[in-house]
Amino acid sequence: ALYAFLAAYLLVLLGIGGAAYRRRRQANRVGSKASAYFGGSYSSRLLGLTTFSSIFSGYTIAGIPSEAYEDGFLSLRWLPGGVCMALSMLLFSPRLRRLSVDRCYTSPNDFIKDRFRYTPLTLMCTFLMTAPQIFFCTVQFVSFGSMLSNLTLGAIPEWLCRVIFGVVVLWMERLGGMHSVVLSDAVQGVLMILGFVIVPIFVMGHYGSLGSMASASCSSCEIVRVDGPAMDPLSVPDVCQWPGLEPGQCPSGGMDRINQTLPVGCVLSGCLPHVPGLYAYPDLSSLFQMLFFMVNLLALPLNPHMIQRMYIASDDSALRAVVMELCLAPFLVMMPGIIIGLTKRVYEKQWPMASQMASAFAGVNMELMRKGVVEYGVVSVFTCGALAAIMSTADSVILGVSCTLSYDIYKDILRPGASSGHLVNFSGLVSLALVVVSVCLGFVVDVRHFSTLLTLQNGLLLQAFPAYVSGLWFEISAVAVSLGCFSGLAVFAICFLYNLFAEEPSLTRHVPETIWATLINVIVVFVASRYMEDVYDESTVNRRWGSQLAAEDINDAMADSLEPKYWVIPIALLIAVLSLPWWSHGGGEISSGVFGGFPDWGLIMLGATLVMSILGLAVAAAWRPGEALMDNSSEASSTE
Repeated sequence: ALYAFLAAYLLVLLGIGGAAYRRRRQANRVGSKASAYFGGSYSSRLLGLTTFSSIFSGYTIAGIPSEAYEDGFLSLRWLPGGVCMALSMLLFSPRLRRLSVDRCYTSPNDFIKDRFRYTPLTLMCTFLMTAPQIFFCTVQFVSFGSMLSNLTLGAIPEWLCRVIFGVVVLWMERLGGMHSVVLSDAVQGVLMILGFVIVPIFVMGHYGSLGSMASASCSSCEIVRVDGPAMDPLSVPDVCQWPGLEPGQCPSGGMDRINQTLPVGCVLSGCLPHVPGLYAYPDLSSLFQMLFFMVNLLALPLNPHMIQRMYIASDDSALRAVVMELCLAPFLVMMPGIIIGLTKRVYEKQWPMASQMASAFAGVNMELMRKGVVEYGVVSVFTCGALAAIMSTADSVILGVSCTLSYDIYKDILRPGASSGHLVNFSGLVSLALVVVSVCLGFVVDVRHFSTLLTLQNGLLLQAFPAYVSGLWFEISAVAVSLGCFSGLAVFAICFLYNLFAEEPSLTRHVPETIWATLINVIVVFVASRYMEDVYDESTVNRRWGSQLAAEDINDAMADSLEPKYWVIPIALLIAVLSLPWWSHGGGEISSGVFGGFPDWGLIMLGATLVMSILGLAVAAAWRPGEALMDNSSEASSTE
């Protein structure tokens, strides 16, 4: 039946591809081939679904459950981190959106070119924005291959799943470009939202809520034998006999008493306290990892495909609605992933070996599918939506990279007179190269590396953060910003090599190399801006935008808009920092209180995330675009 669902979804993709192709041909008749391929104008509903599907994919579907399985409640860092991501988008969206309409931006890197007119800085930002996408794209390929291979019990090997995935992604992109991405996102976004709501209900219905699993002798406790003879991968493990109790039944009492008399070759399963160290406070190293993980997520809006989402909004109200949705999304999307990961960690010893060996997401889904026809159907639909969302994210990433390199490298440097058709053809070569690299990297990357890859990805993107922030709000020298970017990259390379060869990398034990690089970047920009005079490339002044964009011009463009209260954003970020259990005195101690299955420090993080979400909603609601922009956006939307 799962294969039937997958076949049905492929047929849906065929229909979407055909519709996207027709929309692209229609757009070709009223504009250039490049604008029809890379651009568009989409309502708040479509924009929300495509943004949702592009952000919450491989990292969320496969990464969060796996992290919750491995690290327990430390995975709660994703919730405040998700709101940090939305707040960062709120920081950039109003001004970048206005400039993209007024200045007719096409490449995600056009703001840097227009604002600074300095080729070394343009090339550096192009590198910083596109190189990390190799990690992002690889995660999608690995997630897809791992998930599909696990669900077919290895009938389709992972490498073949990745190859099939790459072929379909390239085919969809060539058919409709941005139209294929957005229209397919709309379908899979709906499936994902339904899945994130319904699947956790079934999980808790069959395995209980976290609160019901909070005691050592909870009702779902079983004593399972783990040293028996090799079994069939689909056979359920045997249970052990506790003297005086029914087979598999657990005695009452705490973990210390139970462990003293546990039969040899048997383990406890089914309750949260059975997982060693699950309720321990994070140590200092883990606290810093959680902190800088949230800092790294501030860079997510600078991914090329995210900047494209700012460009293709039909108007500012559509973009504002998307940001408000992202402020609430962590509770809808990330919390279910944590529940799924913890459920597998607690129950897996009771499951067949095939489910134990699968990833957290695939393992729980495999067990749900064994529960009944309804569960099988729900999981199958959600799995199709999840696989499709991963596919959509890969398509978005690939399209963003190919658009950036086609304009910034091919058109601006290699072939200034290139036609729109040549741009589209070059982008196809870039897309093919990125797919081949991602398929090959899939042989050395698995879900355990996702958090590290996300940190590296956003850590490199953070080096472009000062360029965007300073360019949008301050009058600053392009040379100073360039020196900052270069210094940040150099420090990152030095720290990375140091970690490779040092026996004990004390320099980055608590503060990762990406953060050291960003700190040096900001310091160099601040110091150099006091002494460096502005320069720009004379050859670009009148080519596209006329005179160089200045900070005063940006302020004038926003004069008729009521911008968000930006000062609230640092307050919300400070709440995220203070929500971490810094009082834990180095970690190791067991949480003093367990409420609803969560440790006390975890509940504080959940409460802080809720406060951050409310602040983000309030800031976004206060954003009122100017009338001129609304008129321009309406005209742009009508032409589409």
